[in-house]
Amino acid sequence: QAVGQKDIAYVVKSSANQNIISIINGAGYTYDVITESQISSTDFTNYAVLLIQEEIKNENLLPLLTKNSIFINKDIVNIVWSGADVSQTNTLSSKFEQLETPFTEGFSEIDFKAYTTSKNVYYLNTKPSYVSKVAYLIGGSSWGKSIVAYSINNEKRRVFFGFNEINYWTPETKKLFKNSLKWTRIGVDFDGDGFYSGDDCNDK
Repeated sequence: QAVGQKDIAYVVKSSANQNIISIINGAGYTYDVITESQISSTDFTNYAVLLIQEEIKNENLLPLLTKNSIFINKDIVNIVWSGADVSQTNTLSSKFEQLETPFTEGFSEIDFKAYTTSKNVYYLNTKPSYVSKVAYLIGGSSWGKSIVAYSINNEKRRVFFGFNEINYWTPETKKLFKNSLKWTRIGVDFDGDGFYSGDDCNDK
């Protein structure tokens, strides 16, 4: 991490969500909360990751194509992933595609509760072939829709996190978000040499 650089630029419309702040603090990341009105005057080169919570104006001023990013905001999806399409539904639970991923660290089951009651979620109704899914909606034969998805394009790590109603996240949802944020920030030490994919060319 460069001198003076912080881990996360947490971009919000007007105020930060305390559940997210708690997760960031608990993980030991440094951050600044950037409100919508501050976007045009912020130097985003000083941050390693963009975390974009909600619908904002001036998203075209964010370095979305050059930064690692995790976005709950559905409007960012088709900017960073051309051809992706986002829809919305209500859900009680979701399912992991597989357990052995950096995103599912600490989980022992592939089913988990997203919310304690049915709440709105965003999902990728259409996703480009280079976007992989981590978790998807449980439902009928027409489901299996990506609710947490990721890609590495041009060596940039990007995560879409579809559980948008943050105040209703369960402990499992919070854990998945923490894992997603960790991967976005530091990547994975694939070869076990103590260096992560953000720093070690052998791990990219």
